[in-house]
Amino acid sequence: MKVLVVEVKGKYAVALNKQGEFVKLGNNGQLHVGCECDYVPNRSFGASTLLKAASMAAAFLFTIGLSYGVYSYSKPYSYVDIDINPSVEITSNIFDRIIKVKGLNDDGTKLLTNTNYRNMRLEDGVEGILKSAFKSGYLKTDSNNSVVFTVVSINDKKSTEIKKEVEITAQKEIGEVSKATEILIEKATPDKHKSATDMGISPGKLVLIEKLIEAKPELKIDDLKDEPVKDIMKSIKEAKKQESDKEAKDQKLDELSNKDNNTQDNKNTSGMGHEADSNKDVKTQANDQNAKESGNKYYVGKGSDKDGEGSKNNRKQEDANNSSKEKTDDKSTKNNNLEYGNKD
Repeated sequence: MKVLVVEVKGKYAVALNKQGEFVKLGNNGQLHVGCECDYVPNRSFGASTLLKAASMAAAFLFTIGLSYGVYSYSKPYSYVDIDINPSVEITSNIFDRIIKVKGLNDDGTKLLTNTNYRNMRLEDGVEGILKSAFKSGYLKTDSNNSVVFTVVSINDKKSTEIKKEVEITAQKEIGEVSKATEILIEKATPDKHKSATDMGISPGKLVLIEKLIEAKPELKIDDLKDEPVKDIMKSIKEAKKQESDKEAKDQKLDELSNKDNNTQDNKNTSGMGHEADSNKDVKTQANDQNAKESGNKYYVGKGSDKDGEGSKNNRKQEDANNSSKEKTDDKSTKNNNLEYGNKD
């Protein structure tokens, strides 16, 4: 039966049969990815009659299956965009095999010169492009770099898997060589990919532009389409820092305002306390005056001593007054007795 070669590894090759299954082939050096070849599976039984009877049906199914296999292999399924600047887009099929690579700007086209990435595994293509970027000077080992990867796939699960593979490859090829390089990996939808394609930019760059416009609404997409990704990322960081500083300043002002309000409240409370004490003093003075006027027997004024000396003095004075009165009364009585001849 006919099969479609999807991978070549030394003396062996991997092919896709009409059922969509992968089979292993011996490679005589003439096989390459994308070619069709005959495949005879090893069978442990001989049934020539049965094989002959089913040959026509198998041929019919093979035609349908092989056509489906070729269609699946050549159909775009996922996209990986790499923005440095340059900008490059990798298109892969459902088997994560590269079916197309193109530059999205002049530098991207130059970066792909003299290199054929078609039929490579997706991660091998990403690795090759990054190595070429270092070799061409677009990425430098001794300076800050920014690389944005954007993953788009028809299937979200596949998109997540590719994102993980790209991250591993990027960390290996960039992280170990240039520690100062910032790596950003984003996922985008097919609709976002289409919008970016219509604008002539990568989905990753469109995502960054939208983030910057969100921070600075006065900017327009057309103003930023030709800006390097590194500059856009720098502007986003600056805008975020300004926003963060503004929030911190506003928070500090709020704290100071609350502190001033609390201080004023304390002053008002303290003033009310003094006023209450003042009122209390006035009331006390009034009570003292009333007590004096009413002849309170044991009245003690506000200026009396702590140990009650004022009370003692008042009582002594009263006793002296009483004693003097008694003497006066006795003298008066005695005089009366003499006047009326009383001998007592």
